[in-house]
Amino acid sequence: MQNKVQIISARKLDISNIEEAKKKWIDIFDFDFVQITYIKDNKILDKLYSNEDSFVFTSIHAINAIDDIEKLKTKKAYCIGWKTSLQAEKRWFEILWTWDNALELAKVINKTWEKKVCHLASNPRRNELYNYLESVNVQVETIEVYQKQLKPIKVDFAYDAILFFSPSQVEAFLEINKLPKDVICFCIWETTASYLKQKCTNKIIVSKKHSEEAMLKSLYDYYKINEK
Repeated sequence: MQNKVQIISARKLDISNIEEAKKKWIDIFDFDFVQITYIKDNKILDKLYSNEDSFVFTSIHAINAIDDIEKLKTKKAYCIGWKTSLQAEKRWFEILWTWDNALELAKVINKTWEKKVCHLASNPRRNELYNYLESVNVQVETIEVYQKQLKPIKVDFAYDAILFFSPSQVEAFLEINKLPKDVICFCIWETTASYLKQKCTNKIIVSKKHSEEAMLKSLYDYYKINEK
């Protein structure tokens, strides 16, 4: 490649992935457009310890928010994303199923004959999982273990593409930035892409898996960069 490609990431990336991209003439400028705060409350821990249902982890933050998660009586969990699943396994959970988005995971939960699950969630959160499970009479107990706050950051330099990992990041970015029409948008899975389509007419490319590495592979494929 003769010219470097400049990329914005709406969340911080693994430094090794940024360094690998540099070798391919891609400069990634990563920011956290959403601030995560873990909720520390003994009442939350008491609720978790007394819970006997299977857990649902839709974010790795839900696992990291609990200091003494290994003390939980229930060791079974459903997860979104393989990194979330791997982190849950490290904390001694038996992973019943891992999927790439909330709606498809909810359909799996229904097929396993669960009557009730416990979702370790954020505030605010999206409703796809809840709406589907409610429609098939699966009860969801919600325990909020972390909070998300939009953190808009002004981007005042030219860039070729942007990586979005959640609808919240899209919302935070667009709060004070406008997407140039020629910027390519890469989204993690369909939920984020669907939300972005409501906000812009830019070209949107969706990663095939729910991971940072899958997002970067989509980027390399688009710019026809050899991954070796």
